[in-house]
Amino acid sequence: MVSPRATSALASLRPDIKDALTEFDLFLNRQKMVGLTVMPVIEVEMQAGSFPVIKKSSLLANAETARASGGSYNQIGFEFEDATFATKENGLAMPIDERKRAMFSQFGLEMMYAEIVRDVVERNQEKRIADMIFNTSTFTPTAVTNEWDDADNATPIDDVEARVQVMMDRGVFANALIINEKVFRNLRNCQQIIDRIASSGAGDATKARDITTNMLAQCFDLDKIIVAGAMTKTSADGAATFTGGPIWSGEYAAVCRVADPGDPITNPCVGRVFHWGGDGSSIDGTFETWYENMVRGDMVRYRKVTQERLMHSDCVELLSNITT
Repeated sequence: MVSPRATSALASLRPDIKDALTEFDLFLNRQKMVGLTVMPVIEVEMQAGSFPVIKKSSLLANAETARASGGSYNQIGFEFEDATFATKENGLAMPIDERKRAMFSQFGLEMMYAEIVRDVVERNQEKRIADMIFNTSTFTPTAVTNEWDDADNATPIDDVEARVQVMMDRGVFANALIINEKVFRNLRNCQQIIDRIASSGAGDATKARDITTNMLAQCFDLDKIIVAGAMTKTSADGAATFTGGPIWSGEYAAVCRVADPGDPITNPCVGRVFHWGGDGSSIDGTFETWYENMVRGDMVRYRKVTQERLMHSDCVELLSNITT
């Protein structure tokens, strides 16, 4: 006899799961992800397409602007390059076996499994973005002389300023420094940082915990310090001992220009996440559930349709040898 639940094989959207998990998310690893800060979202109307990019040589073109009485104005044009995007779907499903549901009913397996599949999808997106920025094949890193965990001898302000100047020579104004949590904590102990804060009146730096990202931004004369704290598993699946580590390596720091949310795509920046919602996707993910007879249980799925895209390589200067 066919189960009466078989008629519900079509997936149902479950925004209630997402809403119910919002408060719980404050305590989770995902809250320390910075990918969508480094690469703000651009909503697109097609799964794939192209967009124009104005060449920097056109943006900084020289031209004669003087006009004589009765004369014509000089004219200039812009050179465009076609750039493309192609979003793809990332998602994960997990079965909630009826037997397990009965055994562990007090644990709310639906919410627990929903959190697991969402975390995997979001961590993978964070990894993709981190791998694009902290990438020594795309960007030639500059090694600092004294690692930033050498509190007495490190010169992070000098190291960052040198890269800011290099970017300025390319016509790009850096506005952010990307570091991981460990590097942030090391910077708070650097004597050069402490001295700069004390001399500028930015705040009381008697304790490391008193030094905030806003204070560091003032030290480096940047708009923002982006601190990545999300962790992931580094041990192999099935390994007897679990090991974990940061998604964003402590070996690197990136001086860069990032876009602000809402900035037009024409603004130069390191990268963007293209999101296509035409298939029911939302940038914060879509939950769906359905009953699956083959596993005799409900399935919970989380998915989103995006492309993480590097936009302008001139907008990054990579530093290495950051941590001993």
